[in-house]
Amino acid sequence: MPISSCIRGKIRNPATGRCVYKDSPVLKKQINPFKKVPTIKVVPSSPMVPNNYTVPGRQVLVKCGVNMYINPKTKRCVQLKNKDIQKYLFKKGYQLLSSPLGPAPDNFKLTKPAPVPKVQINNPKNVKDKDIKVLVPPNLQQTVKLIYCGPGKVINPVTGRCVLLSSPLGKKLTSVPYVIINPPSKPQKTPFFIPVDPKIPKPQKGPYQQKPFPKTKPEPIKTALDTDGDNYVSVKEYLDAVESLGPQEKSQGLNFGFYNQRDMGILFLLTLIKNFKGPIHKIGCIPLFHLCVYKSPKGTFYTMENIKKMNRLYCPPNSDYYIGNSTNTYASITVLNAPKNNSDNSNNSNMSILIPPNLDQLLQQCEKDNKYMIVCDLTLLLSEDFMETSHSNVLVFDTRRKTVERFDPHGGNEYADVKLAYDSESIKQFERKDFMYGKNKYSKNKFGNDKLNKKKSNVLFDQFKIDRALSDRFKKELPNYTYYGTNDTTPYLGPQVKADEYAGLCVTWSCMYMVLRLLNPDLEPADITIKMIDGTPKELRNRILRFQKFIIRTLSKEKESIK
Repeated sequence: MPISSCIRGKIRNPATGRCVYKDSPVLKKQINPFKKVPTIKVVPSSPMVPNNYTVPGRQVLVKCGVNMYINPKTKRCVQLKNKDIQKYLFKKGYQLLSSPLGPAPDNFKLTKPAPVPKVQINNPKNVKDKDIKVLVPPNLQQTVKLIYCGPGKVINPVTGRCVLLSSPLGKKLTSVPYVIINPPSKPQKTPFFIPVDPKIPKPQKGPYQQKPFPKTKPEPIKTALDTDGDNYVSVKEYLDAVESLGPQEKSQGLNFGFYNQRDMGILFLLTLIKNFKGPIHKIGCIPLFHLCVYKSPKGTFYTMENIKKMNRLYCPPNSDYYIGNSTNTYASITVLNAPKNNSDNSNNSNMSILIPPNLDQLLQQCEKDNKYMIVCDLTLLLSEDFMETSHSNVLVFDTRRKTVERFDPHGGNEYADVKLAYDSESIKQFERKDFMYGKNKYSKNKFGNDKLNKKKSNVLFDQFKIDRALSDRFKKELPNYTYYGTNDTTPYLGPQVKADEYAGLCVTWSCMYMVLRLLNPDLEPADITIKMIDGTPKELRNRILRFQKFIIRTLSKEKESIK
């Protein structure tokens, strides 16, 4: 078919054969007035083409560049590598006009280069062959070691600053042979624990037997924060860039006094709930009550319900008033005369558990607000003096599961003996240790039954006696709830026993459990506490001090008193 002339105001582009405007910038770039541009002659489609190298009855494709031909339908210069174009043109019976050596075969196809045969370079016959070239791998000792510091970032070894790999400086660093010595690890596909052999019998029943934790429907609010898909949300967004200085941290604002104040965890959660930070405000609740403590003339301690005046809570006046609110804040439950661990005195009759008398009503009030994870502070005291040094614990009331769980950063009296299984390949390649917790060892007891080996912990308090007393008390106060003690929540080593600083960070460890428990409401408590001790003592110390610094900054920024 002959080519028609262009409409008025347009001319044919000699490079592509298409009609374009005369003042088109495409022509200005392509046409050089001092250079003669050869005009491409489009051969009309006809049964016979007067050419010595064509086949009668075949239409011709005219070459317009390297591996490029003019499409007879669109008159554009296109690559013949496109399979759809090949199928269409050869189906219509077109022939390639590309070389004086002869026409292209009918079954023309673009094929990949033939693979180069492998040569054994260690073969004596091939050693002296000059035609065989051997590619020598780079020497790793001469490579530059770069440290990963974020997504697409490395540390500049000269300045120590974090730079982007896509920046000019990053491209310069990677222009030479390099290796990233600490690349980010991918989400772990295997279980965090090495599966225990199902043939091994469970430990015998006894005071330390673990109870099965009830399961509920998954909570959708944490999906967005679970960035690595391991069904666990960490405290990354609650870690400061620097570590806390502990006792050297200065008092700031109306809510922060010192680094280990008893109410720091409750105040931090109240701040997160108030400011709608993260998903905690959706399910977390702090029951608003002061612990009003009284002592009768016979020496018996008891509590009374708060009275409300002018939107404030007060302890009712009473001649037996003892100390009032022990921590001067909300949601505090206290244990007086808590028994010490490994103590010869087995009589714990003087232990007093101080709980608000209207605890059930306080939990129901949180349920009315559509909050089902209720957090309280649990303070352990060795005597009846509220002013002496105390130990911070956590009580979590789950109204969906109807459970009460206690967390102590020291852990239980005993903990399962676990050994670290190090990955030797990670040590060689990345100069670090990746580990999982190993299997628990079973041994025969004097009755011939298998029992789980456990080690005694150097915890301060007798956890078994405290858990038994709390369990009996909550059966009376909350008969529909099931109590889970330290043996259930912290079956392995307590985090504060593994890493601590500044003569005790029990308040901060307890606060971290509060946050993690609210971020992971679907997990069992033991799954959270095992994550808390994941790492070396140095790594845990850095994590807990950065978490404490974040709490201090958050409380210091609050302009109004939360108490």
